[in-house]
Amino acid sequence: ERKVLVFDFGGGTLDVALLSIEDGIFEVLAVTGDTHLGGEDLDNRVVEHCLRDFAAKHPGSDLAAAPKSLHRLRRACIVAKHRLSTSAQARIDVDDILPGTDYSCVLSRARFEELNRDHFQRAVSYVGTCLHEAGVPAAEVHEVVLAGGSSRIPYVQGLLKEYFGGKELCASIDPETVVASGAAVQAAILTGEGSSQVQDLLLLDVTPLSIGLVTGDGVGLQGDGDSDDPGTFSVMIQRNTTIPTRREATFTTSCDNQPSVVIPIYEGEHPDVRNNHFLGRFRVDGIPPAPKGTPQIRVTFDIDANGILNVSAQDRSTGKSNQITVTNEEGRLSQAEIDRMVQEAE
Repeated sequence: ERKVLVFDFGGGTLDVALLSIEDGIFEVLAVTGDTHLGGEDLDNRVVEHCLRDFAAKHPGSDLAAAPKSLHRLRRACIVAKHRLSTSAQARIDVDDILPGTDYSCVLSRARFEELNRDHFQRAVSYVGTCLHEAGVPAAEVHEVVLAGGSSRIPYVQGLLKEYFGGKELCASIDPETVVASGAAVQAAILTGEGSSQVQDLLLLDVTPLSIGLVTGDGVGLQGDGDSDDPGTFSVMIQRNTTIPTRREATFTTSCDNQPSVVIPIYEGEHPDVRNNHFLGRFRVDGIPPAPKGTPQIRVTFDIDANGILNVSAQDRSTGKSNQITVTNEEGRLSQAEIDRMVQEAE
């Protein structure tokens, strides 16, 4: 068994995942990230630096008020950022950035690192978060795989090496194409195409967010219009649970002689269900009159290997039941939205 950490630092987002690999089985142990941290944030810092430099060299000129000129400056800053991954310094040149005015400056790697040090440290801090959620110490990680253009930055690589006690980072995979390569392998597995070596691989994914239902007090299911109270988010499947998975629990009614129960399903990490994402709802009718807390409603959450969620509920006394299916395409959150919800809950 080998544990591999994937550090994906792209243009707009950061994603960190820890996997366990054994006998062709790839099991995702934990995922985390930041939807507001990526190469664009680094570019912004360089652009802001150049705007201050331009203002000092040309007092009274407002480059920020010229969108086209600002766009040209940003493109030059991005080119310089890329060069700084292999050079100690890079020139930023924009001819005629304003009528009759050229702009030129030299940006050193050290200055670039100073401008973005907090971003770099923040990015690497998510490695600790991911390992903590998986319950795996850094010393047990065998490989660190880089993905995304921003992972090429020497300062970022240095921080990662330091975090893992000087461990060399995986250099055999191109960070720019590794995601596309992985997607191609997974596509081959799903379609049955490709070599037998590919077909022998198995990916065990995890749930990116906790999934549960709404109750009145943790055990009582509400009926239609029973209360204006949004209810309690009762988690059935915890975040980072390996799929496929199945969870069952018994609930009851929240008021006397309740003829039906409504089961709203949400995903998210916030204790206030209104801040989580609604997936769907269904109801079970025909519950015999009884004091609240007496009926026994068995609820089952089942997620298959494709990430499709099936939720069913059955009244034990009558056998009456109902269910709902939520696919990955219908109303599910993007990875960026998932990361945002996790950050807000934390």
